[in-house]
Amino acid sequence: MADTPDSGHSDEPGLRQQIANGGWQLYALEFVALLVVFGWLFVTVYFGGGEGPW
Repeated sequence: MADTPDSGHSDEPGLRQQIANGGWQLYALEFVALLVVFGWLFVTVYFGGGEGPW
Protein backbone atom coordinates (compact mmCIF):
# COMPACT_ATOMS: atom_id res chain seq x y z
CA MET A 1 0.00 0.00 0.00
CA ALA A 2 2.94 2.32 0.53
CA ASP A 3 4.25 2.09 -3.03
CA THR A 4 0.99 2.07 -4.98
CA PRO A 5 0.60 4.97 -7.41
CA ASP A 6 -2.44 7.20 -7.36
CA SER A 7 -4.94 5.39 -9.56
CA GLY A 8 -6.42 8.59 -10.99
CA HIS A 9 -3.16 10.13 -12.14
CA SER A 10 -0.91 7.18 -12.95
CA ASP A 11 -1.13 7.44 -16.75
CA GLU A 12 -0.99 11.22 -17.19
CA PRO A 13 2.19 12.50 -18.86
CA GLY A 14 4.46 14.85 -16.98
CA LEU A 15 4.88 18.54 -17.71
CA ARG A 16 7.88 18.00 -20.00
CA GLN A 17 5.99 15.34 -21.95
CA GLN A 18 2.96 17.63 -22.31
CA ILE A 19 5.19 20.42 -23.62
CA ALA A 20 6.85 17.96 -26.02
CA ASN A 21 3.41 16.89 -27.24
CA GLY A 22 2.34 20.48 -27.89
CA GLY A 23 0.60 21.13 -24.58
CA TRP A 24 2.61 24.30 -24.03
CA GLN A 25 -0.03 26.32 -25.89
CA LEU A 26 -2.35 25.90 -22.92
CA TYR A 27 0.23 27.37 -20.57
CA ALA A 28 0.98 30.21 -22.99
CA LEU A 29 -2.73 30.96 -23.31
CA GLU A 30 -3.10 31.00 -19.52
CA PHE A 31 -0.12 33.34 -19.20
CA VAL A 32 -1.52 35.71 -21.83
CA ALA A 33 -4.95 35.69 -20.15
CA LEU A 34 -3.43 36.56 -16.77
CA LEU A 35 -1.29 39.24 -18.38
CA VAL A 36 -4.36 40.81 -19.99
CA VAL A 37 -6.38 40.72 -16.76
CA PHE A 38 -3.69 42.20 -14.54
CA GLY A 39 -2.62 44.64 -17.25
CA TRP A 40 -6.19 45.91 -17.56
CA LEU A 41 -6.43 46.26 -13.77
CA PHE A 42 -3.18 48.24 -13.72
CA VAL A 43 -4.26 50.51 -16.59
CA THR A 44 -7.65 51.28 -15.08
CA VAL A 45 -6.23 52.00 -11.63
CA TYR A 46 -3.32 54.04 -13.03
CA PHE A 47 -5.45 56.23 -15.28
CA GLY A 48 -8.21 56.40 -12.68
CA GLY A 49 -5.93 58.28 -10.33
CA GLY A 50 -5.20 55.31 -8.11
CA GLU A 51 -8.63 55.37 -6.52
CA GLY A 52 -10.23 52.07 -7.39
CA PRO A 53 -13.25 50.45 -5.79
CA TRP A 54 -11.09 49.00 -3.00
